[in-house]
Amino acid sequence: RLRQQRRHMVSQQQLRSTPCVTRDGTHITLLADCTSPEDIHDAIAVGADGVGLLLGEYRLAASAQDEDAQYRFYCGCLEAARGKPVYARVFDEAHGQPGPAMGLCGTRYCLENPEFFETQLRALLRAGVLGNLYLLLPMVSTRAEQDRAAEAVERAKAALRERGTAFSETVPIGLSLDTPAAALTADELARRAAFFHLNTDTLGEHTFA
Repeated sequence: RLRQQRRHMVSQQQLRSTPCVTRDGTHITLLADCTSPEDIHDAIAVGADGVGLLLGEYRLAASAQDEDAQYRFYCGCLEAARGKPVYARVFDEAHGQPGPAMGLCGTRYCLENPEFFETQLRALLRAGVLGNLYLLLPMVSTRAEQDRAAEAVERAKAALRERGTAFSETVPIGLSLDTPAAALTADELARRAAFFHLNTDTLGEHTFA
């Protein structure tokens, strides 16, 4: 039995360093879902190519209005990723509301609570100097919501410039396709989105609701 366990461990170690390539030569990028720097460290250690979805709200629920605490958290995440891409989703919960309406969450909630939103945006933009950060906006279904979110990002940048605080001007901003409306108008949303994240869970929920 011990011999079998050793063989299994050796096999796992070999897999970590084996390129993820199909028989026809297509490279597959494997990104992890993470909630903390510790998660990211472990994911990178076993061969992940980066973080496809960083869910910060689980660790930052008590720091939703604390920009510096969020900044330190995101810096820790980027350091743990060691230069690999990190796709950080803005809070996808209605902060402080245990049972929010199904549609009032994610970016929609953030747009209704601009200081809550822009606090996180400032923290993310500041942390973006340290690594390969991508910003993901969930629950955006229309061009109008996308434009309002972009305006919030510009306000966050303007506030950091006024303070003389270093931040990344070039963090790519993408959208999570969570609703049928977003999926059906993706061609229009793509004009301003740097990338899309296909959230099959919430897209399925909203499609069959």
